[in-house]
Amino acid sequence: MIHSMAETYGKLPSEVLDKGDTFDMMVFDVVQTLKDYHNKKKDKKGDLNTFYDKDDLAKGIERIRNK
Repeated sequence: MIHSMAETYGKLPSEVLDKGDTFDMMVFDVVQTLKDYHNKKKDKKGDLNTFYDKDDLAKGIERIRNK
């Protein structure tokens, strides 16, 4: 992930390690996943359900409702 972030943002991997944090990594991961989703959707290739697990979503919703 460090290499991909450095390549994407035009930084050296050492700069990403020195100045980046977990929030940066989370944002990068979300953006990459969203790009993958849109590419699969546009190309009509692959199963879009691989991006989430319906059971996990249902458990999360139930957990929130019970609070």
